Amino acid sequence: MTAADRTEWLKEGPPWLERRVRIDLLGEPEDSLENEQLRREGLAHKPVAEWIDLFSEWPGAPLKNHKTLSLLIHKLDFLADIGWRRSDETAAPVVSDILSSASPEGPFRIPILIPKMFGGSGEVESAWILTDAPVIVGALAKMGLAENPAVVKAGGFLVSLVRENGWPCAADPVLGSGFKGPGKKEDSCPFGTLVTLRMMADLGFPADAPEAAAGIESLLNLWEHRTEKRPFLFGMGTDFLKLKAPFVWFDVLHFLNVLSRFSAARGDTRFLEILAKAEAQADDDGLYTPSSVYRPASGFDFGGKKEPSRWITFLMYRIRKRLEET
Repeated sequence: MTAADRTEWLKEGPPWLERRVRIDLLGEPEDSLENEQLRREGLAHKPVAEWIDLFSEWPGAPLKNHKTLSLLIHKLDFLADIGWRRSDETAAPVVSDILSSASPEGPFRIPILIPKMFGGSGEVESAWILTDAPVIVGALAKMGLAENPAVVKAGGFLVSLVRENGWPCAADPVLGSGFKGPGKKEDSCPFGTLVTLRMMADLGFPADAPEAAAGIESLLNLWEHRTEKRPFLFGMGTDFLKLKAPFVWFDVLHFLNVLSRFSAARGDTRFLEILAKAEAQADDDGLYTPSSVYRPASGFDFGGKKEPSRWITFLMYRIRKRLEET
């Protein structure tokens, strides 16, 4: 299959995917009449519309475990990626609810249950953690609120929490001083670092910002020393290398998608080594099949492991295209 054939194959997907292909791979303007029509048609696509309907119950069940697509914050990020905007009638009440949940520091709060073993009360509390707050802020930015004062405040505060080794497992002061993540206090949080970098890109922070440099080096260092450094929950072995969508956890496709947005990472040999591991999973036609799936994604082509996924194939080719910008 030629590159042109693959592009046509990708465009044969649902309208929301065709729109992203036209914008991200073919360089078409996002605000063209055709792409706006595709955006609207994409939001009406059955599995997308079903997810949007779930937001009548925002913020949903309390956050107990980040590694699940059942969380509405992960669905929010995916829907924002494919074109759900604050101006859409279905999105307006959700955006309003989120903005009204801002903490004094800025990040937006959701119901969270922190076990006592991690310094929590074991009860549901309204709070934010660095592993969820950047996801919400980044999604709002993509929905058209990148310049909203509350969003800017939240994003700026989260970025300011950076340390020399990336972002820690920081949390809302309402959770008390006893809160801690699964690692040591001096450790960075790989997932928190990843989603904060993603948020910075969504908000338009300079790609060469010193905070971004610290986060990028922290993540690439994990790969470089993966055999001797295995942070609890964040190893970079077989499971890490499985192709999986949408972006929910600390895995190769999420990792490459975020770091490929920063020129400093794109030229790093460690990044290219990880990319080669992912690209080696293409079939003879250059298409990619999920090697792991989230059950709530069963209505999408990335929700099965038997056939190539247009969305995952698109994501891989978008990552490769970004390298051309280096």
